[in-house]
Amino acid sequence: MDWIWVLVPVAWAPASVWIVLAGIKFAERKEEMKMRVKLETSGADRFAAQNADLKSEVSRLKDRVTVLERLVTDGDQKLAREFERLEREGSNTNL
Repeated sequence: MDWIWVLVPVAWAPASVWIVLAGIKFAERKEEMKMRVKLETSGADRFAAQNADLKSEVSRLKDRVTVLERLVTDGDQKLAREFERLEREGSNTNL
Protein backbone atom coordinates (compact mmCIF):
# COMPACT_ATOMS: atom_id res chain seq x y z
CA MET A 1 0.00 0.00 0.00
CA ASP A 2 3.02 2.28 0.09
CA TRP A 3 2.72 2.79 -3.64
CA ILE A 4 -0.54 4.82 -3.21
CA TRP A 5 1.49 7.90 -2.30
CA VAL A 6 2.91 7.83 -5.81
CA LEU A 7 -0.58 8.44 -7.18
CA VAL A 8 -1.02 11.69 -5.23
CA PRO A 9 1.47 13.69 -7.35
CA VAL A 10 0.20 11.97 -10.48
CA ALA A 11 -3.37 13.04 -9.66
CA TRP A 12 -2.27 16.47 -8.50
CA ALA A 13 -0.58 17.38 -11.80
CA PRO A 14 -3.76 17.20 -13.99
CA ALA A 15 -5.76 18.98 -11.29
CA SER A 16 -3.20 21.77 -11.21
CA VAL A 17 -3.32 22.10 -14.99
CA TRP A 18 -7.12 22.19 -14.88
CA ILE A 19 -7.08 24.91 -12.19
CA VAL A 20 -4.67 27.05 -14.22
CA LEU A 21 -6.71 26.63 -17.41
CA ALA A 22 -9.93 27.44 -15.58
CA GLY A 23 -8.32 30.61 -14.18
CA ILE A 24 -7.20 31.67 -17.67
CA LYS A 25 -10.68 31.03 -19.10
CA PHE A 26 -12.25 32.98 -16.23
CA ALA A 27 -9.92 35.93 -16.88
CA GLU A 28 -10.78 35.87 -20.61
CA ARG A 29 -14.49 35.75 -19.84
CA LYS A 30 -14.15 38.63 -17.39
CA GLU A 31 -12.33 40.73 -20.02
CA GLU A 32 -14.98 39.86 -22.60
CA MET A 33 -17.73 41.04 -20.24
CA LYS A 34 -15.89 44.31 -19.62
CA MET A 35 -15.67 44.90 -23.39
CA ARG A 36 -19.37 44.16 -23.79
CA VAL A 37 -20.29 46.64 -21.08
CA LYS A 38 -18.00 49.22 -22.66
CA LEU A 39 -19.61 48.72 -26.09
CA GLU A 40 -23.12 48.88 -24.67
CA THR A 41 -22.27 52.07 -22.79
CA SER A 42 -20.78 53.72 -25.86
CA GLY A 43 -23.84 52.62 -27.86
CA ALA A 44 -26.14 54.16 -25.25
CA ASP A 45 -24.13 57.38 -25.33
CA ARG A 46 -24.37 57.43 -29.13
CA PHE A 47 -28.15 56.93 -28.99
CA ALA A 48 -28.50 59.63 -26.34
CA ALA A 49 -26.59 62.09 -28.52
CA GLN A 50 -28.66 61.14 -31.56
CA ASN A 51 -31.84 61.52 -29.51
CA ALA A 52 -30.78 65.02 -28.41
CA ASP A 53 -30.06 65.98 -32.03
CA LEU A 54 -33.47 64.72 -33.13
CA LYS A 55 -35.23 66.59 -30.34
CA SER A 56 -33.43 69.76 -31.35
CA GLU A 57 -34.42 69.30 -34.98
CA VAL A 58 -38.06 68.63 -34.05
CA SER A 59 -38.10 71.80 -31.95
CA ARG A 60 -36.62 73.81 -34.83
CA LEU A 61 -39.18 72.38 -37.26
CA LYS A 62 -42.04 73.18 -34.87
CA ASP A 63 -40.84 76.79 -34.77
CA ARG A 64 -40.77 76.90 -38.56
CA VAL A 65 -44.29 75.45 -38.80
CA THR A 66 -45.51 78.07 -36.33
CA VAL A 67 -44.04 80.84 -38.47
CA LEU A 68 -45.52 79.36 -41.64
CA GLU A 69 -48.94 79.05 -40.01
CA ARG A 70 -48.75 82.66 -38.94
CA LEU A 71 -47.81 83.73 -42.47
CA VAL A 72 -50.66 81.74 -44.01
CA THR A 73 -53.18 82.99 -41.45
CA ASP A 74 -52.00 86.59 -41.70
CA GLY A 75 -52.18 86.31 -45.49
CA ASP A 76 -55.83 85.19 -45.30
CA GLN A 77 -56.71 88.04 -42.95
CA LYS A 78 -54.86 90.52 -45.10
CA LEU A 79 -56.69 89.25 -48.20
CA ALA A 80 -60.06 89.46 -46.43
CA ARG A 81 -59.31 93.06 -45.36
CA GLU A 82 -58.30 93.89 -48.94
CA PHE A 83 -61.62 92.48 -50.26
CA GLU A 84 -63.53 94.52 -47.69
CA ARG A 85 -61.62 97.67 -48.64
CA LEU A 86 -62.26 97.11 -52.33
CA GLU A 87 -65.95 96.47 -51.66
CA ARG A 88 -66.17 99.72 -49.66
CA GLU A 89 -64.34 101.64 -52.37
CA GLY A 90 -66.61 100.07 -55.00
CA SER A 91 -69.75 101.00 -53.08
CA ASN A 92 -68.44 104.56 -52.51
CA THR A 93 -67.76 105.14 -56.21
CA ASN A 94 -71.30 104.00 -57.17
CA LEU A 95 -72.84 106.76 -55.07
